[in-house]
Amino acid sequence: HVVTSQTRVVPFAYTFGNAAPFNGSILTSMDCGVGCFKLTDNIIGPIDSIYDDLGSFFAFSRQSGGGNVLMILSMPVSRVVLYFFNSPKDSIGLPQISITKLDVDGESISFTYDDNDELDQSDSRLRNVSLNLMESSPNVISINIMFINSIQIDWFLLSEVEFYNGAVIPPSLNPLVFQDSPSQVSLGPDNPKPSVSISCTLVNSGSFEWMWEYEGSDIPVDRSEVWIADATRTSILVINELRYTDSGNYTCSAKHTTDNTYYNISTQLNLNVALTAAVNNVSAHVSDSSVTLSCETFGYLVNSIKWMKNGVQLSDGKYSVSTLAGDISSISNNGCSTTSIISQLNISNITEQDDGDYICVIQDTTIQETITLHIRSSTQSTSDFTSLL
Repeated sequence: HVVTSQTRVVPFAYTFGNAAPFNGSILTSMDCGVGCFKLTDNIIGPIDSIYDDLGSFFAFSRQSGGGNVLMILSMPVSRVVLYFFNSPKDSIGLPQISITKLDVDGESISFTYDDNDELDQSDSRLRNVSLNLMESSPNVISINIMFINSIQIDWFLLSEVEFYNGAVIPPSLNPLVFQDSPSQVSLGPDNPKPSVSISCTLVNSGSFEWMWEYEGSDIPVDRSEVWIADATRTSILVINELRYTDSGNYTCSAKHTTDNTYYNISTQLNLNVALTAAVNNVSAHVSDSSVTLSCETFGYLVNSIKWMKNGVQLSDGKYSVSTLAGDISSISNNGCSTTSIISQLNISNITEQDDGDYICVIQDTTIQETITLHIRSSTQSTSDFTSLL
């Protein structure tokens, strides 16, 4: 919004509900003293460290169920400014906020954020955001503080609240611009992680709605979470229990809450798996009862490896396939592992026709390794075979 002819409005009084001790300090759960009202005393801060003066803040926590601040105003207002400490890495920041009318019928007052373009996930300092109301408020309002699951904030440390009366024009619908972010994210095959987060952030100020898609379809909800941050300016997609098939194109779309035009940005996620042969050349004799070929896969594992010869899959008869692992307990069913899987092809009743190239293939991929098996006949000497290598 653009607010014109602003006039500062000082509340007659306020009360607060459910403020909590932060870091063991009761100072964050009480006002500053007789005749002192720290939310409206024009003392904002501290700027760079909450611990410099915890008594300057009211603290509200997820564990305590949030809280509220009830304000009694001398006149209707059209803008509310919140000053709070922002340190997302410590789960301190701005939770879900709503404003309700208390001297009318308890209805919510819609608003859009402004000045939130300064918020950042790397913050550790005091910040402020404006709540531009879609209608003038009554004289008694409640600022409600809610810790919802989609906002990964556990503490709200509020230092000051300002109110302004003035005419409000409709919100600006400028085209949305995304901050620069990696177009590709690659993980594995070494040290595969069990989860990944992909984020997108807008340069704009305002209130926004988000949507994520995977390869043009909705994101499966069984292993994914979508978090909102920076007063709706950032959206974070978290994918848990990563598996090889999660590789692909992820599209993040955003729009103004008061508009229907979406803007989007895409990220390619590459989850890598590797395949190696224990030995690429193996020898056997027709008098041998059997021979075993081995391939090892690691990274974002695909649990099925198939064996081929001359374009035909080998699975029964004289061929048997077994799967081994260095530490079976560390291999999760979802395909992400901290170890490797070994696939072995056992060939029994050796004949000269078993000579040739054997291919181990990670199923549903083009990743493969070739192992050449050399069969010595009963008349072929070891030196003859050695000359073939």
